[in-house]
Amino acid sequence: MLPSSTVRLRSILLAAALSLESAACPERPDPDAVRPPASALPATAASAPPSAPVTGTGDAGVPAAPASNAPGQSSAAVPAAPHPADFATASAAIRRACAPVDEAKDNVTMKEQMLLTSDCLRRRMVRELDAFLLPLKGGSLPRFKGWMKSQADWNRFVKSLALLDEELQWVNLAEGSRLDGTGRGVTFMACEHAALVERFFFARALAGRDPAAFARRVEALQSVGRKARAAVAEVRRHAAAPPNAAVPPDGRQPMARSEWKDLATWAKDVDEVPRALAAATCELWPEAAAALGGSQACSERLDLYYIGHCALGEP
Repeated sequence: MLPSSTVRLRSILLAAALSLESAACPERPDPDAVRPPASALPATAASAPPSAPVTGTGDAGVPAAPASNAPGQSSAAVPAAPHPADFATASAAIRRACAPVDEAKDNVTMKEQMLLTSDCLRRRMVRELDAFLLPLKGGSLPRFKGWMKSQADWNRFVKSLALLDEELQWVNLAEGSRLDGTGRGVTFMACEHAALVERFFFARALAGRDPAAFARRVEALQSVGRKARAAVAEVRRHAAAPPNAAVPPDGRQPMARSEWKDLATWAKDVDEVPRALAAATCELWPEAAAALGGSQACSERLDLYYIGHCALGEP
């Protein structure tokens, strides 16, 4: 029987993560160095990263990699939160700041760089969220707790989303077969990158009181979200009644029962959690709900926005 797909992915990413200790990755200067260091701020739920597979810890979060290893990450800068005029500009800026300096010459180096980029993106996302959340702790405790719970749900959702996206690159649902290769883990990290950039922009719009900018981004992801919903429905349909295991062609392997169970678990999270995230966001940020056309329209659009964080199942 094949090992669980979760264990297989963790082993590959963990091997790359352990090799980071010897990685000499030059840092880019931080162009946004204006706030106190994040280390000087109390941690919130925003600090719980979605990358649990990298370390094998639970959903409560994992310690980030050392700041000295993070590409584009200076030690003394929390970026300011001006109104984000558009997603493309903010996305390009944070991706450029967190991009590796040197071109990867092999698969292992590329995965190391992607792990470092994940850490850089996560730290910047957390700084933006904490800039909004920490003042609430003393001024509006119910809203603070509401956003804390929502962020914890988002962390869990992104973990399942990235794992599901990774598996869909390797499995044939109709056949019940899989094929693994040296690119294992790349899709997981690419999905995580996309989600972290989305959350970074969300946090800046929230802190900058710019629901209109956020609403424009939500609308831009509606078609991506609809495709992702269809992909999740397909996974759940096959996982509910897996095809009979047979010897597949072309060197593929039959999927183990544990792998179908993993797929079913991740697909359930990806199917259900966005609705909870949407409802919480619309309630906690009424200005965004108004910008999206009211409570019902807000919930419907944000459901597709969240599930559209990754182009699920696409090559």
